[in-house]
Amino acid sequence: MANEIEFKIEITKDEYKEFEKNNKKLIEGYVHKSDEFYNCPIKGNVIRIRKSDDDYYLCYKNKNFKGKVEVTAEYETKIEDPDVFRHIMEALNVPVFFTKKKDAMEVVFKNDPMKDKYNIEFVIVNDKFYYIEIEWVADFTNKIRNSNDVIEFLEEKVKELGFDPRNKDSRTWIQIVKDDNPMKSRDPVDMAYSMSK
Repeated sequence: MANEIEFKIEITKDEYKEFEKNNKKLIEGYVHKSDEFYNCPIKGNVIRIRKSDDDYYLCYKNKNFKGKVEVTAEYETKIEDPDVFRHIMEALNVPVFFTKKKDAMEVVFKNDPMKDKYNIEFVIVNDKFYYIEIEWVADFTNKIRNSNDVIEFLEEKVKELGFDPRNKDSRTWIQIVKDDNPMKSRDPVDMAYSMSK
C-alpha cells in the first residue's frame, strides 16, 4: 500500500508549450496512459485499470481531501491480462463508468536529493485539459514528518517550476471532464498571476 499526497494545477496550452520549450533539461520523458474507472459501491473509493505505455495496472484508491489536496491510500499491482479483470467485473455487473487518456511529460529536478520521493507530470487529458500533477510517493522522512510538511514541500516545487500553488484544482478528473470547461478552476486573479510571469 502507498499513501499518496497529491494535487493538480490547471494551466493553459500555451503555458504547457512554453515550459516544454524552455526546460528541456528537466524533462525526463513522455508516457501515454489510459484509464478505465469502475463503479465502486463505496463512496470516495476508486477501482481503476491503467494502461501505461504497454503495461497494465490494477488500482484501488481510498480518496480523502485535505483542503484542495488529495490524501489517498492506494493499492496498485501490475496485471498480465486486463481482460480477466474486465470479465470478472462484467460478471459482477460492475460497469465502467468513466474513461480518460492522459499524455504525461515527466519532469525531474535531477540534482534534488529528494527527487525519488515525489513525481511531477505536465499532463494533457483527453487532448483538451492541461494540468501539472505533483505527488509525494514515499514515506515521511526526518525532515518531512507529516502531511503538512509534504504539502509545503510540493508547493515549493511548484513555485520552482514558475507556477502558483494557490491555483490548486480540487475537482476530480470525472468532474473536470464532465464540466468540459478548460480553465474553469482559474478566476481572473489566478490568470493575472499566469500572465504576469
